[in-house]
Amino acid sequence: MKRWKPKEGEYFYCVDDYFSVWGDFWRDVIFQENRFLAGNCFRTEKQAQEFARRVRKLAREYRREVGE
Repeated sequence: MKRWKPKEGEYFYCVDDYFSVWGDFWRDVIFQENRFLAGNCFRTEKQAQEFARRVRKLAREYRREVGE
């Protein structure tokens, strides 16, 4: 399945390093491209929020697993 990628000037959502969701207009700059390549680029805020929720959960589980 081909992933959605915003076109120049199209609005998208992503999750930052603090698991906060934010949106921006796609400008095809390197940090946006890196988010896309990492699978962190979404059409809707709801999708980005669900992604953040799942990543936070995975991080908590991993820290418990390694004892931190």
